[in-house]
Amino acid sequence: MVYLVPVGADRYELYCEVGDGDDGQDEPPRGWFRQRVHAMRELVRQAEPGRRRQQAASESAPTSLVGRAMRRVRDLAVRWVAASIAEQRLLWHLRRQSDSRALHPSDLDGQAAMRHVRGILQRDADRHLFWLIFDVVGLIASGVFVIVPGPNLIAYYFAFRVFGHY
Repeated sequence: MVYLVPVGADRYELYCEVGDGDDGQDEPPRGWFRQRVHAMRELVRQAEPGRRRQQAASESAPTSLVGRAMRRVRDLAVRWVAASIAEQRLLWHLRRQSDSRALHPSDLDGQAAMRHVRGILQRDADRHLFWLIFDVVGLIASGVFVIVPGPNLIAYYFAFRVFGHY
C-alpha cells in the first residue's frame, strides 16, 4: 500500500513501508555479479538507522590509525549509498508491483488523490530522465580518465547514478 501523506497546504507526498526484502535465501547467490549485488544489499541493510547501532557494539574497532580511517571512509560511503537508496525505495518497490492501492486523507476525494499521485510520479519521472541524461553524458566524458592509472572513481560515481536513475 502507498499512502498519500499531506505535508502542507495542498501538498502531498507518497510514502510506503517496504520490508527488508528477505526472500528466504539461505545459500549464497551464484555468480560474481549476483554476489556483488548481494554484498551491496547487505552493506546498505547494515547502514540503515538502528541496525548500524546494534552492530557497532559487537564489532571490535580497529586499533591502528589507518584501520580507523578506512572504516570511517567506508562507513561514510555506505551511509551515502543508503541515503540515496532510501530516496528511491518507493519507486523501486512500485516498479515490481502489478497493481497498488493508494490510501488518501478523507478530506480528499479519489479523483483528486489520483491527480496528486500521478503528478508526484510524473515529477519524479521527469527528474530521473533529466539526471539520467546528465549522468550518461558524465559517464561517457569520464572515459577520458581511462589513461590515468588506478580506479576511475569519476566513472564509478556516474555509473552508480546512471544505474539509480535508470
